[in-house]
Amino acid sequence: MSDLPPPSSKIQADPDYVSAYQRCLTIEHRLLGQLNNNDAAAEDETSLIYIRVMGHLFHFAPPKGLDSLTFQVSSCSSDEDVLQLVKRNKGRTPNPTTHPSRPPFESLSRMISEYLHEAPVSHATAKKKALARDGFRCVVSKVFDFQSVEHNKELAAQINATNPQPMCCPTECAHIFPASLTEHIPPGSAKRMASATLWTFLRQFGYSEVPEQLDGANIHRLENVMTLRMELHYYFDTLNLWFVAMPGKPNQYTVKTSHSNLTPFSDTVVTFGSEHADLPPPSPLYLAIHAACAQVAHLSGAAEHIDKYDRDVEDITVLSPTGESAGLLDHALRGLQIAGY
Repeated sequence: MSDLPPPSSKIQADPDYVSAYQRCLTIEHRLLGQLNNNDAAAEDETSLIYIRVMGHLFHFAPPKGLDSLTFQVSSCSSDEDVLQLVKRNKGRTPNPTTHPSRPPFESLSRMISEYLHEAPVSHATAKKKALARDGFRCVVSKVFDFQSVEHNKELAAQINATNPQPMCCPTECAHIFPASLTEHIPPGSAKRMASATLWTFLRQFGYSEVPEQLDGANIHRLENVMTLRMELHYYFDTLNLWFVAMPGKPNQYTVKTSHSNLTPFSDTVVTFGSEHADLPPPSPLYLAIHAACAQVAHLSGAAEHIDKYDRDVEDITVLSPTGESAGLLDHALRGLQIAGY
């Protein structure tokens, strides 16, 4: 968990930014004092994570959200109000369903044509369109999708002709904003409330277009999906892998990870594109928001905090009857609510 750094040049460019960020530093200093004096409750450690999430947002939030962030912090009448700004639920993309095998396609052009003419109204059709756009391979590792190669002899022949030892593996359709945000949400349910909270959060930060763009089945639009091999999809969903845009190079990104030994693809340069001009690449805005969330989560300690609770849930079968496990139970229930259970 990293302490909040001094104000960056971006923050120092505006006195209002400085004032709002200084408030975060003051709250962090107070909470650290309480923890060092051993007179803090467990909630204070969690509050320290919350304020560090808020503070690091000043450094990593896309430019459009900084004014809104400053206004919200400055409008808070108490430290607790500031902490409440960042107490939000978080969910992950659900595991994709397994699809039955299908007969091989007669030609590569027929397979691409069928994939592209299906409307992106489900996870399955989004995966097909992403595969066609991404060249039937993982956008990071460049390993080919096993099922696509298995079901199309022409594609297999093309790959073998240009790759003496082609590698194939199962791939998955990774959503930047999880599909669970809009799918199968009963009215009035906790899942609907969690989804509404995220959309409200984005609107408050100046990104009102995102909820409209991803409403309903549009969560599967091509700008919100990409093809990743299985372990990279997991790292992406859990904010352990993200894409940092390269200045002045449209649709070109550097792969960043939470740990240098997580994957051999850390610091790999990825260029999103397609031979099909009508297939848009992943949205730079969506990727920037995801990258900001990932960096803030790890610098603030929030990711470690969530993972610790996940491990505790797996290890503990009986919750304490005296209340010590209240935070653990709260985390478990929030996770189940967001997952749709």
